[in-house]
Parts: sequence; C-alpha cells; structure tokens
Amino acid sequence: MRQALRMLGRDWRAGELRVLAAALVIAVASVTSVAFFGDRVSQALLRDAHQLLGADLALQSDHPWKAQVAEQITGEGLQLARAANFISMAFHGDRNALAGVKGVTENYPLRGKLRIAPDVPVERGPARGTVWLEERLISSLNAPVGSRIRLGRADFEVAAVLTLEPERSANFFNIAPRLMMNLADVPATGLIQTGSRVWYYLYAAGEPKAIQQLETFISQKLERGQRVDNLESGRPEVRASIERARRFLALTALLAAVLAGVAIALGTRRFVERHLDGCAVMRCLGATQ
Repeated sequence: MRQALRMLGRDWRAGELRVLAAALVIAVASVTSVAFFGDRVSQALLRDAHQLLGADLALQSDHPWKAQVAEQITGEGLQLARAANFISMAFHGDRNALAGVKGVTENYPLRGKLRIAPDVPVERGPARGTVWLEERLISSLNAPVGSRIRLGRADFEVAAVLTLEPERSANFFNIAPRLMMNLADVPATGLIQTGSRVWYYLYAAGEPKAIQQLETFISQKLERGQRVDNLESGRPEVRASIERARRFLALTALLAAVLAGVAIALGTRRFVERHLDGCAVMRCLGATQ
C-alpha cells in the first residue's frame, strides 16, 4: 500500500495524473453543461411557442361556450381570457373594407404580447370604445390613429396600429386585415345575430399539470363544432421546429460525450504506456497486482 501511495504521489508530481484528472473533469463538465444548456433551450423554445398560441391551451367553438367550462378553468386556478372572431365590414366616411374582427378581453393574450406601432409591446388588449387596426386596414379606410370608424351600429376610435398578434395563422378569418376590439363592445355593434358565423375562444394558462388535467377533462365533453388546441394541434409547424431543435441539441450532447470519451481514452493510454515497463518489472519481482 505504501509503495502504491508513493507511486501515486510521484505520478501526480510528474503531471501524468493531472492530465488524466483534467481530461476527466473537462469531459464531465462538457457533457453536463451541454445537457443543461440543451434543457434550458428546450424550455425556452416551449415557452416562446406558447406565446405564439397566446395561451397554454385554446378552446375553440362555433357557438358560445357554456358557463361551466369557464368555471372549470378558473376553478383549476388557471388564468382565463375570452375572444370572439368574425368577419364584418368597417366604414370610415365614404370608404369601407372587409375586416377580420376579433373581440378580446383586456387580459388577452395570456402568453406573449401584442405589439402596436412603433413596435411597442403591450400586455393588454384594447380598452372599451377603441379599436386597433392593422396597417392594411388603416390604408384601405384612410383612417389614421385618432379617427373614428363605424362597425355595425357603433362608432369606435382608432387608438393604435396593430403590428403583431399571437396565434395569427392562415385561415378564413385571418385573410382579412385584423380589427381588434374589446369583447365587451361587441354586443353594441349588433353584428352577432342568429346565423352569424362566429368563432368563440377560451384561453387558459397556468401550471402544466393543471393544463393537462383541464385538457383531459374538456376533451371528454366536447360538443359538435368544438375543439381544444394545444401546441401540437394548434401550431403543428411550431411543434415540428421544436422537435428538430431538440434532436439537434441531443446530437450536440452526444458529440460532446464522444469527444469527452476520446479525451479520457487518450489521457489513459499515455498514462498506461508510461507504466508498462515498470509494471512488467514488478511482476517479474513477484508483485501480484
């Protein structure tokens, strides 16, 4: 044992073990750091992806949701936002244009932020009595910020130019330029009547476990014309991008592990080759190990 300790001390002073220990530490640190970085990047991608959905879970229906559904969301301790989406004509003076009207509660969106010109992030939707228009709609109506437009039976002030909206995707209601308003102002327009084609939304955000439980519960009670959108079903293109990023990060971690293994192997080989002659002599003198 004393001989082994003396040889260990000699190798340490000679620097052989230091190189091997450094290779081992660097290998473990590189694998750990890459894995940690990959996990953080994956979480950041998921968080940003939910911002594109506007929430953690989006419930869509072609008829108003029952009050029990909203109560279930708030009862789970989740945040709740509402929206209604439909097509209508907007008027300003002698001009008119087709608009994709979206009425939202003031706490919309629950994830991400709206942006208004000049590229200013805002955390709440339009106040009552005001509307936000996309640039295309402002140009079509010749209605700059501060002017008033007519929507149905009500007049509204153009309060801002909408430049970015979460969950904006290509469907029939999003072909027309966006007009965003407060959901509480929609009844005053008189545009939603029997037979109107309107999509009603409930948005939920909160802890992942509670969101999963809510999705399971709602999915079992869906009626005709209703669906539940999560990151996979609501924005499949985003989910595919996240999966590709995860595979790339996994490949990076694997490459780091391989390089770490090579570094340890090279350090070990040099250490073993240096001691082969000494070990052979000791075996000849009767050493068993």
